[in-house]
Amino acid sequence: MRNMDNKENWCAEKVYKYAFLGRFGRSDTIYHYTSPQGLLGILQEKQMILWFSRHDCLNDISEGGNVLEVYRNVCEELYADHKIDSKFYDHIRNVEYDDKEFFIHVQENNQYLVKNLEADKYICCFSDSCDSLPMWNYYIKSGKYEGYNIGISFFDTAHAGVQDCFGKNYNFNLYKVLYDEVEKKTMLQKEIEDCYQNYMNDIIDLNTVSLMLLMLLHNCSIFFKNSCFQHEEEIRAVISVPKNHNRQNIKYRSVNGYIVPYLEIPFQKENVSEITIGPLLRDEMAKNTMDSLLKSRKYENVTISSSKIPIRY
Repeated sequence: MRNMDNKENWCAEKVYKYAFLGRFGRSDTIYHYTSPQGLLGILQEKQMILWFSRHDCLNDISEGGNVLEVYRNVCEELYADHKIDSKFYDHIRNVEYDDKEFFIHVQENNQYLVKNLEADKYICCFSDSCDSLPMWNYYIKSGKYEGYNIGISFFDTAHAGVQDCFGKNYNFNLYKVLYDEVEKKTMLQKEIEDCYQNYMNDIIDLNTVSLMLLMLLHNCSIFFKNSCFQHEEEIRAVISVPKNHNRQNIKYRSVNGYIVPYLEIPFQKENVSEITIGPLLRDEMAKNTMDSLLKSRKYENVTISSSKIPIRY
């Protein structure tokens, strides 16, 4: 009975830890780089509209796969260093995550209803950097550094628009992307070794180990990214919805020949705090017309500035 209690406590602790791994609920200002046309589409008159693309259609073809590569390497290193035995290694080395995610609803009696459902993820990308030359060059697509970034501060009521689209059946979270290979390996190694120690102490069995590692990999897949993208300093907003959700909300667009599913999600105007004008649009006309646009669409208390990057063309 004591081991059963220990198992339940350990599992509950891990489920809670992994469910919130990498997440934060509020943010300081983060920056969405976009073209002039993109900015006009986002700063609409009634509300701010952000596009969330389905995660498997993003530009990074290794999206979601980096965590498995790191995980395999960690398993092999732990086995080679005799930190886990062959039975444990054989059982865990091929663990892969699935598309299931926990959706937690608070009932009227303040009890929690938890459902583990297959989910689709939709992602909107931001940067921690307000004035990044690679970001100007890459995300505005024109190659002329003629674009804008929108400074957005997410706060507790920021996802009210998601509720309007999906009711209670969604998860909305912010993640800071992790690029450093050592940090990623250290994180996974610590959790695998903890599973192994509890397995050796007969607190958990191998099936429980698999379940916990599956959940760990699923959540890490959202914010583990190849180190070659580290210049992006990415913060990502992620909406997860059950696969059986109302598909009337899904829209489609063409991106370089690919058909990409996406969601248009409304957010409050108050989330917009800054506009930065790209490096080649430094004259007063750009600031004046931006000020006019914000006033005409009733965006208040928004700071307008120009890029400090000293390029001529």
